[in-house]
Amino acid sequence: MSATTTGASSDKVPTLTAGPNKKSADSEFTEDVTIGYFGRLSYDFQKKYLFSATFREDASSRFADGHQWGFFPGASIGWVMSDENFMKNIKAINNLKWRVSYGQTGNNAIGLYDAYGKYSTNAKYDGTAGIVTSTMPNTELTWEVSTQLDAGFDLSLFNSRLNVSADYFDKRTDNLLFSKELPNTSGFSSVQTNIGKVKFYGFDIEINSTNIETKDFTWTSKFTWSFVKNKVLKLPDNGRDKNRIGGITLADGTAFGGTAEGEPLYRYYGYVVDYIIETQEQADNAMYDNSAKGYRQSDGKKVAGRKEIGDYEWKNRDGSKTRNGKDYIDSQDPVPIRLYSSSFNRRFK
Repeated sequence: MSATTTGASSDKVPTLTAGPNKKSADSEFTEDVTIGYFGRLSYDFQKKYLFSATFREDASSRFADGHQWGFFPGASIGWVMSDENFMKNIKAINNLKWRVSYGQTGNNAIGLYDAYGKYSTNAKYDGTAGIVTSTMPNTELTWEVSTQLDAGFDLSLFNSRLNVSADYFDKRTDNLLFSKELPNTSGFSSVQTNIGKVKFYGFDIEINSTNIETKDFTWTSKFTWSFVKNKVLKLPDNGRDKNRIGGITLADGTAFGGTAEGEPLYRYYGYVVDYIIETQEQADNAMYDNSAKGYRQSDGKKVAGRKEIGDYEWKNRDGSKTRNGKDYIDSQDPVPIRLYSSSFNRRFK
């Protein structure tokens, strides 16, 4: 609960009643409950053959009755290959372990009342207080479920002076929690829903080495390489190309942006700068730009849409004299595909 007043004669009186101008009064009460049951079973045989299984069941009050519970199992196996008899004579290998895991996780990251709907109590109609709906309910909302496969190995060589760790992953998310845009005739801007299927995949490699190690000097290095991609696998049919949600469709039928089947998430699009205006002639012949304030030092006036020397001009795709949606350019996927890093450490005693 909060309240605000102004106009107090002195800050030394720390009460709201000291201010004659009552500005605001707000109160809010929310309740959010999550409950879960989980357990794990582990087993190993001769420290070479490893197995683990997890069982987890969670419930969230953010979902409506009938959709609150989700079951998310997982399992992993490991094989310490270097402990096998046929590996004993390979002196260079100190440790070699293979591992695979497969399991599910759940996500309930929605608003407290996206499933139930919400009312706003600060509306007014003809000077009278009113209550209006502010969030469209969707009682069919349920857990977003991610199923992931991981496979990799750990390798140590030459008395553990060289260590390699590599992993491949394939993660697929079903019932993706998504804020779907609605037409303005609905009275709502969007509704939270479960929509489609997305795939994330890639690999990570890490190499650590001890290059020099003496009593007084140590030199180590590390190299990492990551490759990450994602792709939208399925969206509900909506009649558009690739069932695209949002984005831009040009007059020639070209569509990009938003979310579409076969394309990665988080693609972005926009205008691209063609050049910096250097002459008055270029400024006079520039496209009309509704975001330009149009101020020029020569006349001291602001004329909406015009450009001045030093401004930038956009690439013009359709040949018109006005910047518009036809000049949008797909800027592709902003998510880095490859990440490299390396480091060297020296220690003196």
